[in-house]
Amino acid sequence: MTKRRKKIAFFIISIPIIIVVLHFNFYFAFKKVIHADKSVNPIATNYFAHAMLADIGAKLIHDYMFVDYDSLILKPLLSLEDYLFQIGKKYINPDNIAEEGAWWALLHMDKYGLIKTRNDKSMGLSRLSNEESLAIRNKAYSYFLTIVDSGVKGIDLKDKEFSAVYALFVIPFKNISEIYPGATKDERMGRYWNDKNNYKKEFVSYQKYKKYIFRNPYYKEKYIIINNAIISRLFDLLAFNYLNNHQDDLCGPLLDDYLTILASPGVEPNNIGKPRMRNIKVILSVTANACHERKSDIISIQKKFHNGGK
Repeated sequence: MTKRRKKIAFFIISIPIIIVVLHFNFYFAFKKVIHADKSVNPIATNYFAHAMLADIGAKLIHDYMFVDYDSLILKPLLSLEDYLFQIGKKYINPDNIAEEGAWWALLHMDKYGLIKTRNDKSMGLSRLSNEESLAIRNKAYSYFLTIVDSGVKGIDLKDKEFSAVYALFVIPFKNISEIYPGATKDERMGRYWNDKNNYKKEFVSYQKYKKYIFRNPYYKEKYIIINNAIISRLFDLLAFNYLNNHQDDLCGPLLDDYLTILASPGVEPNNIGKPRMRNIKVILSVTANACHERKSDIISIQKKFHNGGK
């Protein structure tokens, strides 16, 4: 074997060794950051951490090499990620399902399109069957309730937990009207607006999320994206009440929350987005006519958003 071939062979053999060394280097560093030594289910945490590092590798390839998540190139990494996560689930203590939920959200929120570094919808919820989409939404909603009610015990995911809860708040109801039966978009939207059970779930998750974020130190760092999610949720709730002639609910505490957040200094037309801006104008218009006691406040906010969304 020539020296050149020996060098090539050495290089090829070295690649997996380097990958393994880097993986474990990041793995042990990551465990220190999240205080894995305090985990109430250490074996599960170890597997989840390995899965997270596989996900980070997949995300780097996805973002910087422009490889979609459903490509054959990423399939081995994503399969490894899921395999490690499923093993971790087996070691979760029943009273700490919240940790499982947090890791699940962190591993999936990019793929489901909640954080878009580029326009890749290959694994978005809209690409799934209605049954698959509903199953994921229900899982996310269940994880959301578990985390906000009991919290993640032992480890400290810091701002990653806050991001996970945001994902679990959004995923269950993101473009949910698409999974309702109907030949047209209007038919599906009509069934969505008449679904009282879905309204109750959206209402419960909003109330719990509101309490969660305002006691969390990371809210101020991410207030724009969080406020936009809350504004969208309040639109859904207020629109449901308007379309179903629930006058008291339309003009009650939900409207108070809506007006308060729209009036806050951090919420401006230039960081709202046109679709959300149009929804804001619709709600302000109908509530100005229906909620006479709040009309002056509504008009004041209408002026603030007068030129937005055109």
